[in-house]
Amino acid sequence: MSKPSHAQTGGRPDEHVRPGGGVRAGGSAATSTGRDDERVPGIITLTASYRFDPRWFARLSWNRVVTHYDRDTGVILLGGGYRF
Repeated sequence: MSKPSHAQTGGRPDEHVRPGGGVRAGGSAATSTGRDDERVPGIITLTASYRFDPRWFARLSWNRVVTHYDRDTGVILLGGGYRF
């Protein structure tokens, strides 16, 4: 399968191949044992995606759980997807 020419895409080269990204923040409900205070930890997510063609894409996300004590957690997720 050949790629469409610039004339076929309206002069925009590879319109469907583009990076994307975002930032999210929120809270999480959590319980802890052995602690006197109850607090809600915050969650921050940085994400980036890359669309290879109109249907296939890859996404990388970094989630950070921020607490008021020394148990902060970072999780990195990498995945692919298919849009249908």
